[in-house]
Amino acid sequence: MQIKTSNRGPTQFPAKRMSPIILLMVMVAMAIHAPRHSRACEEPALDLGRPPTQLNQAKDTSAWNVRVTSPGQVDILWNSQPVTGYRVDNLRKPVMYPVFGPGGHSMVRNYPLVPGTVGEATDHPHHKSIWFAHGNVNGHSYWDEKAVIRAVGEPRWLPKEAALLVEHEWLATDTTEVLARESTRLSFGCLAPEESPLEGGWWLQYQVRVTAVALQLTFGDTKEGCFAMRTHPNLQLTNDPRAGVTAANGRALNSTGLRDKDLWGQPAQWVAYGGTIDDQPVTIVMMDHPTNLRHPTTWHARDYGLVAANPFGLHDFQKLPTGAGDFALSQGQCLEFCYRIAFMPTLLDESAIREAYREFSAGPNGCGD
Repeated sequence: MQIKTSNRGPTQFPAKRMSPIILLMVMVAMAIHAPRHSRACEEPALDLGRPPTQLNQAKDTSAWNVRVTSPGQVDILWNSQPVTGYRVDNLRKPVMYPVFGPGGHSMVRNYPLVPGTVGEATDHPHHKSIWFAHGNVNGHSYWDEKAVIRAVGEPRWLPKEAALLVEHEWLATDTTEVLARESTRLSFGCLAPEESPLEGGWWLQYQVRVTAVALQLTFGDTKEGCFAMRTHPNLQLTNDPRAGVTAANGRALNSTGLRDKDLWGQPAQWVAYGGTIDDQPVTIVMMDHPTNLRHPTTWHARDYGLVAANPFGLHDFQKLPTGAGDFALSQGQCLEFCYRIAFMPTLLDESAIREAYREFSAGPNGCGD
């Protein structure tokens, strides 16, 4: 996947909140000087690799591997040990699940994919592990699954790059009309090459390209989007005994120095949630690549464990006029994103977080090439 780069470095925002007027002036300046993020796309633009069913029978020395467990599920393995999985089986949007991290602990809420886990809340059933969707695309909501994102074709695995390539179609609500096509590259790597990902930590990289099939495809201004994760309940910032959550001990930090509930709606290069799970320190860092639209993105980051990078929700986040965050594509144009999540075996180690972001933003990693 190719993403156009900007020669300008990422815009830095101070830790304090800006007034809406000043923020609007900054965003207008960014819009004037920023590179175009939409372009004409040719299909297909991804190396299709080879099907996982072939890889199961291939001799490959890579520690990262895959295993097809059902027509709608591909497990991602490290030396035959499950680390995560790509799932579309009986779901209305693709998700990554399960997601294991340091100490072998789940990094995400299991509900509703596996209901009945003690200590988990059962709110927002559309918050499924890790996903990419948006709450207003030409008026259709993929975020809460009123509209469907369906898989098409076979996933493809690139063993030398430890990457899974998947294709999706975004359908209009209650119809089979295709509004957009999505090509996504899921890449996997270790934070400490000499250690397994469940000891030294690992990262998951999402490179997403959405191509307009409709005459015009508009990502609407709403807080409900886009690249998102629902964390393990221990990483929540607050307990909710009525919902069964009593072990929350999380803290949050972003690249500008804001903490905890102050992160919501604010622009940042990265957002980190940290805490302990059965005495194992864990930090989850979600990162926005400098080539992404409106970098540094605004964040739909909640105290109950929802963390989402969303460049479109400017009305909700920054109190700008309704529709200020809209972004439209003409038929055949595409919009591309690159995000990374790092799962670290430390507790909000800011120097390690900044180094992980530096490595991600500086590449080479396929983003902005």
